[in-house]
Amino acid sequence: MDALRPTTTHRVRAFLCSQGVDLRPWSGLDQTYGELYALLAKRRDDPAFWEPLAALLHDVLRDVGDRESHERLPAPGAELLRARDVDDLVRSMRAALPGGDQPKDPSTVSCFTTRLSSAAMACFLVLGLAAAGCVGSGDPDVDWDGRCGSAVLQQTLEQSDLSEYGQEQLCACFTRLNESWVDGLEDLFEHGSAEEIATALDELAQCWDNNPQVLDCDYDVAESQLMDRSLCSELEPQPAYKGVSFLGR
Repeated sequence: MDALRPTTTHRVRAFLCSQGVDLRPWSGLDQTYGELYALLAKRRDDPAFWEPLAALLHDVLRDVGDRESHERLPAPGAELLRARDVDDLVRSMRAALPGGDQPKDPSTVSCFTTRLSSAAMACFLVLGLAAAGCVGSGDPDVDWDGRCGSAVLQQTLEQSDLSEYGQEQLCACFTRLNESWVDGLEDLFEHGSAEEIATALDELAQCWDNNPQVLDCDYDVAESQLMDRSLCSELEPQPAYKGVSFLGR
């Protein structure tokens, strides 16, 4: 009977779809978080929405707890969810919402999450990551404990000045890359220039958010387009990467 049990991702996607959110299987993190934020804000004052949402979070945490040896919560501070009353955290998240129709762009979502406590933000991140397909796979590399696909890839993220949200996005991307991409990026991150590393990270973020299917090919096939920023976005001024910091020119 356990084999018929829905995964965390299935639970969250089914709930969001039942609330009218049209999530595609290939939805990136930016799109997923934007849709989730817009839904929460729109339904802020609807009591009929928040009780089932709290029940969903209880189910998600129970699922994760039951599979703890295989799966952990892939969000900074998410472990706090197990030690706190989920209902209180949901109320905290609800109180921080502006209500009404809200933009779905990443900057709006980022402003919202900065107003949350770490535990309440974890509620939001767990739902968004699960809806994007990052929870419930049983893949330990989707964990925020220093891997993100490989030590080199994770270290590169940690040495950048990307926000936690940006790091989560690329961490999810890295864990789904094929072996040729992992090998190619490890070589680039270990031996490439600061400018090349910055270019690759920025273009990978564009691809993961807008067209992740292009990353299914071999790295050798896509390397030249990745480095001239024609794989997923138009050529544009690149950020400077100095040591461990990304800085706009």
